[in-house]
Amino acid sequence: MVIPAANLTLLTGFLICWLTIWGFFKFYWVITKLVMTVSLITFGTIWLGPWTNAVTAISDTERLQALNNPLFMFDTKALIIGGSIQIFSLIFIFIISFEKPWGRRDIKG
Repeated sequence: MVIPAANLTLLTGFLICWLTIWGFFKFYWVITKLVMTVSLITFGTIWLGPWTNAVTAISDTERLQALNNPLFMFDTKALIIGGSIQIFSLIFIFIISFEKPWGRRDIKG
C-alpha cells in the first residue's frame, strides 16, 4: 500500500510541475523536493521494505526469541533510524512546499 501511494505522490508532483508555472527546474525548492521524493521512495523500496519483511518473518517464527537474534535486532534498529529519517525528510519537504525558499534559478539561454 505504501509503495503505490508513494508512486502516486511522485506522479502528482510531476503533473503539478508540468501543468503549472513552477516547472521542473525553474526553482531550487522544486528540484530539492523532486530529488528528495525520489530518494525517499528508492530508500523505502530497496531497504525499508525488505527490513520490515525480515523483522516480520523472524518475529513470526521465533516470537520472543527474536530478541536474541542479531539479524532481527539489526533490522529493527535500521527500521527505527531509517523510518525517522523518512519522517524528518517528509516534514522538511512539507515545510519547503509551504515556504518555497531559495527562489528562482537563473537560467540563461
